[in-house]
Amino acid sequence: MKPFGWGRKEVPHDAPLLSVIIPAYKAEKFLDECLNSLRAQRLSDIEVVVVDDGSPDRSAQITKKHAKADPRIRLLTRPNGGSSAARMTGIERSRGRYITFVDADDIVTVDGFAAAVESLESSGSDWAPLPYRQFSNKGLSDPPGWIDHLFAAGTRTVAPADCLEAMVHTIAASKVYRRAFWDEAGLAFRPGVLYEDQEVLAIAFASARSIDVVAVEAYLWRLRGGSRSNEATGHSMSHFFKAVHHSLGHLAAVEGAVAERSRQLLANDIPRYLRALAKVDDPGYADELFKGIRFLWPNVSTEAWLRETPAEPKVMESLVVAGRESDVATFIDAGGIELAKHPFVQLHEGPALKLPFFDDESIERSAFVLSERQPPADARALRVVLDEAGVNLEFMAYLRHLD
Repeated sequence: MKPFGWGRKEVPHDAPLLSVIIPAYKAEKFLDECLNSLRAQRLSDIEVVVVDDGSPDRSAQITKKHAKADPRIRLLTRPNGGSSAARMTGIERSRGRYITFVDADDIVTVDGFAAAVESLESSGSDWAPLPYRQFSNKGLSDPPGWIDHLFAAGTRTVAPADCLEAMVHTIAASKVYRRAFWDEAGLAFRPGVLYEDQEVLAIAFASARSIDVVAVEAYLWRLRGGSRSNEATGHSMSHFFKAVHHSLGHLAAVEGAVAERSRQLLANDIPRYLRALAKVDDPGYADELFKGIRFLWPNVSTEAWLRETPAEPKVMESLVVAGRESDVATFIDAGGIELAKHPFVQLHEGPALKLPFFDDESIERSAFVLSERQPPADARALRVVLDEAGVNLEFMAYLRHLD
């Protein structure tokens, strides 16, 4: 039975290979750059469907300018209903054999979508995730560690049960879906629902016969000031964990998926929310966050959680599970999230930091051990010489947080 969706649509014989769907609301500052990047990509057999979601600015005029120069671009208009409703309008009116989603303030790379479509055409898989990076006016950031890990093995075709790490890629963008699969699985973005990407990804993952993990960077995600602060409320946290709850319900169909997705959340998402506690005034935020941690905790294996989760959220999550929520504030006030303040110590369990509560015997010793991704190598080239023998490189390096 389809979870939700707008029904199957016949793809016309002359359909473009890929439909790119862009919800646009107050996007005039960035839309031009977004559309330029789409027009310049290597995959030419596309349609770009921009959905003006009742935007009060010049988003429609900018789209019309591009459509006049490039007939692959179409403008749809609708009353304001939010990005999910705009995406659904774009899906309903799109014609491509594959679909993907781009936010109007982001940009795409030259090769990403072409690589995904080529892979899906060859393999017959249902959808493909691709790497992404974030950027701001300060430049490009490194990919998140979990994204690096997912794509480290290169491009490959996998069954979902054999690639549980693919669940970590939960943003709507930087994926290409086969349109027939999208309709058969009943995929849809539900209007008015926050964190709706989580459930769409879970259903897509659980419904797929095979997935192509395509290791070609496709997407640059713009970070804008204030975007994180919008999440720092009790209302937002409540909706985040509602989305998590629904997602885990769908993932139960794949063996091991609930445990792995819960571990991913505790290792990747929850640490960011815990670190934000120092700056949040809304008491409901902490209440919902702690409730969510206790909800996820029974699903995970202690061994996997200890290995993958950064040290400081491991201590805070341990305190929450033990019912010691007030001690989380004590941990933060003592500088627990400022790792450089705390001395390194080599434990039997691994390299660790003497964080607050280090001498508390009720906390698992391994909670203070740095995760595998926490001590990255910082290196600086001192001298590079090219001669007849080749390149001679002198550099200095150290592992962050270690002695």
